[in-house]
Amino acid sequence: MNFIVQLRSNYRLRVGLALISGIIWLSLLLDLHDQNSALIDRYRQAAAQLARFDSQQKQTQWLTHAQEAKDTLAGAEARVWQNPTLGLTQAELRDWLLQQLLQAKAVQYMVKVSESGGDKNDSKGGQSGDPADLVRVRAELQFNTEPTVLNKLLSEIATGERRVVVESLNVRLPRSTMTVVSWHKLQPIAADPGVAAGKAAPQTAAK
Repeated sequence: MNFIVQLRSNYRLRVGLALISGIIWLSLLLDLHDQNSALIDRYRQAAAQLARFDSQQKQTQWLTHAQEAKDTLAGAEARVWQNPTLGLTQAELRDWLLQQLLQAKAVQYMVKVSESGGDKNDSKGGQSGDPADLVRVRAELQFNTEPTVLNKLLSEIATGERRVVVESLNVRLPRSTMTVVSWHKLQPIAADPGVAAGKAAPQTAAK
């Protein structure tokens, strides 16, 4: 009670208490400001770590993309025709096209495969954009015009296990003409080591 009476009657005491309360309040505000700054710093650090982690995750995705690209390339290479000579390549393409025409029930059909190796790439890589180890062979197909035959033939070419592309198509009555292109990889037959050793033996004996 005495303190309350003194507080009411003493102006300086009231001012002093007010100043003390203000100082305590200001100190609390400063502490809260410091705590807020510390929280902001921690948030920024966490955000930076999260950004680095996210970038690392994106980098691992490139490995998945690379594997997908390898699988796609392997699938494309599996559809490339492979033969040791250009002659076998042309014969195999002609037989395959005749088979597709027969399955499509084409009438009075004919297949003419390019006999020259003009599409073969030279040592400098051949035509612009052409792979240096592949040969491009063209063939011309002629058959009586029939919509069902044409649709089935195009479907067989598009879904075939070998890569064949329709380069041009001229549909007229009574005959239709189609030009197709396919890629072939020439793989020379490996020499027999036993035969090579037999040929080298007399030369060694002569020495």
